[in-house]
Amino acid sequence: MGYLNLPDGEIFAAPVENSVNGEIYFDLPCVYHYGKQVKGVWFKFKNGKLIDYKVENGLKAFEDVYKNASGNKNRIGELGIGTNPNAKITGGMIIVDEKVRGTIHMAIGHNKHFGGKNDATIHWDFFKNMKKKGSRIFVDRKLFMKDGIFV
Repeated sequence: MGYLNLPDGEIFAAPVENSVNGEIYFDLPCVYHYGKQVKGVWFKFKNGKLIDYKVENGLKAFEDVYKNASGNKNRIGELGIGTNPNAKITGGMIIVDEKVRGTIHMAIGHNKHFGGKNDATIHWDFFKNMKKKGSRIFVDRKLFMKDGIFV
């Protein structure tokens, strides 16, 4: 049985769970269920595991969810790229925010519902505006997105 995911406009996948290394800063608002909003989130990953984080706005909200979650809550769960040119950032409606062209999102936690291996009590998306000068995404060492535009 499928599910409805509108508006359309997203490429997403469950990354190889132990493959992500590095740091990322999410500059857009990120909302978890029940209105837990955070902004200015920095994550550090090692072998796909979240090993450090900082939250500029909403640290208590983040930790209320994160520290009470169980399972693979600290594993990379998703990488998504927004492709919809008409979608606009809402700052809280995840189903729209994840579709905005020129943004990416990553999730920690559960991803079995789309082919991953993580079983967790959370799946939390975090958003980044890639339209800023100097933003790059490489796929297999080839430039894929530059400043929010597919190349």
